[in-house]
Formats: sequence, structure tokens, C-alpha cells
Amino acid sequence: MANFYSRKGLDGFANWYEIQAREEQDHAMLMYQYLHNNGENVTLEAIAKPDKTFETLMDPLKAGLEHERYVTSLINNIYEAAQEAKDFRTVADALILAGNDPGTGGCRQTDFIYSINK
Repeated sequence: MANFYSRKGLDGFANWYEIQAREEQDHAMLMYQYLHNNGENVTLEAIAKPDKTFETLMDPLKAGLEHERYVTSLINNIYEAAQEAKDFRTVADALILAGNDPGTGGCRQTDFIYSINK
């Protein structure tokens, strides 16, 4: 997505998506560390190259919003299962992974994309 906007000369959008990519890497490392802290073996696999192509300036934003909704639904499933199991540590970690950590003020990426998509 950053590459798409960079090619269009929209350096601010490109920079924003580069920042988001680093934030997603941080989230992945949080999940990695969480699994290790709970005695799980983690096997990292190759990540496929992106399969999306974008035509309009809105396409990456719409794709990002769709993906954020999907990932949020997965985290919500983890949160719900943890609540049912009374696994309060995972409940707290799921809130942080979802970007709902009180220290961050919520999920900025989803809020930003949603406000543009209105």
C-alpha cells in the first residue's frame, strides 16, 4: 500500500502505511512473545508477496479497512474464548493486540481508515 501511494507521489500516505506496517510487525512480535511466555512452540513461515492490485486512490484504504475488520473479528474471537475460560491474562493481551489498550487511546488505524471511508 505504501508502495502504491509512493508511486502516485503521495508521500504522506506512503509514510503512514510504512508506519502502520511497523506497527503490525510490533503486534506480531507481541503475539510471538505471548505464545513463548505460555510455553508454546512458534514456527515462523514465509510471508507471500501481496496479491492485491490497486487502481484508484481509495482502493488501498478500502482494502485496509476490510482487513482491519477481519483481523479485529479474529481478535474478538480470542477475547471471547478467553473470557469464557476466565483466562484474564489473555483477555488483557487481546485488548492490547486489538489496539484497545487504554494507554494508546484505541485503534488509530481503523479509526483513520473508517473516517476516510465515510
